[in-house]
Amino acid sequence: MGAFKDGGPAFPVEIYDNGLGVQTGTHSGWHTGISVRDYFAAKAMQADLSNWPIDAGDWLKHRADLVHRYYQMADAMLAERAKEQA
Repeated sequence: MGAFKDGGPAFPVEIYDNGLGVQTGTHSGWHTGISVRDYFAAKAMQADLSNWPIDAGDWLKHRADLVHRYYQMADAMLAERAKEQA
């Protein structure tokens, strides 16, 4: 899957020594935040739960299976993304 198994940072932001994120001062690194894998999984969850039938019962009792499914979807998206970049 490339250099990062998790897809790397989804929204990296440069950090400067002034602490403001303003491109003045000395570059001191990157704030990486959420990974692409986590972002893809969250989007899969959002789409799925926004279409969850109200009368389907308590989705929380299925949460372990659902979380596993969202990360499987994210992994599939990362694999496809790696093919496209190759």
